[in-house]
Amino acid sequence: LANFPKLKPVMIALLLVWSVMSFQRAEIWTDNNLFFPNMLEYNPDSFVGHTTMGVVDFSAGRFGPSETHFKEAHRIMPLSVSPLGNLAQLYLEQKRFSDILKDVQPDYEAPEFQEFNKGNKESVARCARVIARAHMAVGTLAEANRKLCQALVLAPNDTEAKVDFMNFTIEMEKRKLPVVPCPPG
Repeated sequence: LANFPKLKPVMIALLLVWSVMSFQRAEIWTDNNLFFPNMLEYNPDSFVGHTTMGVVDFSAGRFGPSETHFKEAHRIMPLSVSPLGNLAQLYLEQKRFSDILKDVQPDYEAPEFQEFNKGNKESVARCARVIARAHMAVGTLAEANRKLCQALVLAPNDTEAKVDFMNFTIEMEKRKLPVVPCPPG
């Protein structure tokens, strides 16, 4: 400002305005339950706002609003694994297995979805695991086997995937049904 003395009053005025605005917004910035709804007020198409509010609502057991936010986040970024995986987990929590197979699996299996998320193998594996659990619940066991193998190939060190595959194998042995071994990851 020493080089531009005429700008000094303008810069001081801007600094004062920004200070007042920051002070007014400080209360909203302290809490996710205030910040993200406010963000969505200003930007109803905020991917981060919908994703975060979906997680906040899910954690609080507000499944209806959570589902709405996850679906909006998925609409905004349809290739992102985050809202699709969150929606799958929400359906699983509610034992809505047919919704997982109807709403989640087709998008999960789309080649463009797989390509877009190839660098996010752990999240894609979690999604495959939830789809596998839905297939187990509805009795489409060959598809459950295939999805569990996908999860293990994507994330070979994922403990939950290993446990799910072990439980699946035990259940299949009880039923005297074959298990297709997973290819090495």
